[in-house]
Amino acid sequence: MGPFTVSLCASNETWRGEAGVAPALELRLLRMLPDAGAVLSGVSLVKKEALSFSPVLSQEHQSGLRLGRVPSQLSSAPLPPWGRVPPPPTQWGPKTREAPAGRDHLRKGLPDACLRPLEHLGPPQRDTGVPWLKRCLFLSRLVVGASYVALECAGFLTGFGLDTTVMMRSIPLRGFDQQMAHLVTDYMESHGTKFLKKCIVKKLEKLKDNQIQVTWENRELDKEEMGTFDTVLWAIGRVPETSNLNLEKVGVELHPTTQKIVVDAKEMTSVPHIYAIGDISQGRPELTPTAVAAGKLLAWRLFGQSEDLMDYNNVPTTVFTPLEYACVGLSEEEAEQRHGLDHIEVYHAYYKPLEFTVTERDASQCYIKMVCLREKDQRILGLHFVGPNAGEVIQGFALGIRCGATYSDLMKTVGIHPTCAEEVTKLKITKRSGLSAVITGC
Repeated sequence: MGPFTVSLCASNETWRGEAGVAPALELRLLRMLPDAGAVLSGVSLVKKEALSFSPVLSQEHQSGLRLGRVPSQLSSAPLPPWGRVPPPPTQWGPKTREAPAGRDHLRKGLPDACLRPLEHLGPPQRDTGVPWLKRCLFLSRLVVGASYVALECAGFLTGFGLDTTVMMRSIPLRGFDQQMAHLVTDYMESHGTKFLKKCIVKKLEKLKDNQIQVTWENRELDKEEMGTFDTVLWAIGRVPETSNLNLEKVGVELHPTTQKIVVDAKEMTSVPHIYAIGDISQGRPELTPTAVAAGKLLAWRLFGQSEDLMDYNNVPTTVFTPLEYACVGLSEEEAEQRHGLDHIEVYHAYYKPLEFTVTERDASQCYIKMVCLREKDQRILGLHFVGPNAGEVIQGFALGIRCGATYSDLMKTVGIHPTCAEEVTKLKITKRSGLSAVITGC
């Protein structure tokens, strides 16, 4: 196989930005050089900036390294040691933009082809491989809401290279541990997602160019503000469609505020032969796997196969934001409210995943927190994990916590090295101690 070449191509399409109009850029990785350790393939969108460009390895490559493999369409060679590939000199309008200063060390070990001018690569092309994405790459998005649906959508829109803003009325991820929630939004903000905090939409107006002019109230600054977006995505919660079911005619009780159906531990409504499961039930987690499990148990009970009830305690879940957040059990706030501050112990650690080390990524938001009772063996009340593959990590620990695992049980568990999950088995520092929770080595 010939030399692998990295080109930073300018297309004829443009995007709007604070610095004016600039050519759209894409990082095209054309060929691969096995003996240079390259597995880069396909197209990675480059975050638009006025004067500097910072192409990075895609999440797919990083997760491939994490699992000791790479996706099937990629070479099985290891990831390149430099992690970030500095762009070669390229033309942008009437001036030439050189590679950002201070990154000479990243050029070491790069094949010469990476540093050549672009003329030999032929005319610029624009093909993202995703037809619908090609049409909407340079539009601005407003996501209204701060639930996990809102943040997940904002995360992948930003990942596609779209100009994305999240408007939050109050706090992110209501119902989740707030320290962890803010780590998630901090990571998103540092990677390009914009946040309008403590703002409420007042009016939307469609303009002649089909853009949407949004007017909102900024409660933090106590003033009205305005912005223009190409699309607005509403992710502000769910309202059950119970009003048109005529449930009151048969005596099914609805919650007066939420209009959800009131059920007992057997998923039975106020009418003995009518049951409700899932999001439409009052007080139940709005999670698909939970509804599926409850439905199976209900079917088994109705047909005499079992008497088991659904246990809604210690249900694990994951927020699939760019940096995942997964948890099981109580948040720190809930544990303190139920048991009191003096009766809980919080173990925590800031860790650095192996794939972040190799690719020189910022790991300041990778964090683990375990909430335990203080007495006796310190039963685990909740476990929270922010980092790559968080859902995979918590899924395994959820079984132990459901079975009553204690802190001493966890300390007797041998971790698998090198993994992110093993950091859970090495939690030693408590918040109460005031010591640094940053892990500095293996």
